[in-house]
Amino acid sequence: MKSIFTLSILCCCLLASAQEFTHTDVTIPVEDKTTKAVLTLPAGDGPFPAMVIISGSGATDKDGNTYGMQGKNNSLKLLSEALAAKGYASLRYDKRIFAGFGEQTLNFDHFVTDAVSAFNLLNEHPKTSQVGIVGHSQGSQVGMLAAQQVNAAFYISIAGPGLAFDEIISKQLRANPANPKDLIEKAESIMSEMKKGNVVEDVPMALMSLFRPTVQSFIGSWMKHSPTEDIAKLDIPVLLVNGTTDIQVTEESAQTLFEAANTPKDILIVEGMNHILKTAPEERNANIATYTNPDLPIVAGLIDGIVAYLGKHLKK
Repeated sequence: MKSIFTLSILCCCLLASAQEFTHTDVTIPVEDKTTKAVLTLPAGDGPFPAMVIISGSGATDKDGNTYGMQGKNNSLKLLSEALAAKGYASLRYDKRIFAGFGEQTLNFDHFVTDAVSAFNLLNEHPKTSQVGIVGHSQGSQVGMLAAQQVNAAFYISIAGPGLAFDEIISKQLRANPANPKDLIEKAESIMSEMKKGNVVEDVPMALMSLFRPTVQSFIGSWMKHSPTEDIAKLDIPVLLVNGTTDIQVTEESAQTLFEAANTPKDILIVEGMNHILKTAPEERNANIATYTNPDLPIVAGLIDGIVAYLGKHLKK
């Protein structure tokens, strides 16, 4: 007998692009707790091609909003609705920190385990078929690792980094001429110790927000994974997506991942799309202003590109 979703029976019917769909509150098992999730289904009997949507770094919820940031962007909620309007089901979920796990207890592989749990639940739903994985930002790398453990039909990376965490930080620090050499060397020394599994207590205040002791164990576990090595292990269709106005993850990352992938693959560069999937200018302040505006829609080119790609690779 198939396992079933734990439902809160809170459904709402919405209309988008003349396509009715439903949002249903569900829960994902996370060790001895649960975390909140939302199942989005198009109208009709199905089964529908479906995808697990994995959020990015920080305390980011199922809608794509980060705890502590003033305002919401609802990027992942809007993504799920736009995909449902095209006939695709999805499941998105809160990260486990929302279930009461402190940051000092987190390990990067926990995120992979949670993504696998979400995939299995979606895959067993009677109205889904050909289930794939979509990872945004940090969730891109989580998705790569999860896809290796399940029978995913496809994998999509949106704004996923092409370098390991320590390589990204070193590159960013060295690119800023305002950073003194000793601070850069200290940061690289701390990351080297974290990668070995050690916790460094002596952290300069300038680096404390990034390398505070309570988060070092998690970062150390994350740095052990390389995006290019992870994606090279996949044997399913892969789509690499980036936006031209993403000020956090550049187009170069998509190209790096594309070159590393060994399966049927494509690259999608969406004109004018920033990190939270909204239309935005390159100018930093105006770009960041979109991060707290939930009324801005998802860039249409993103949805059209995903739908076109899946149309080529999924069974009819």
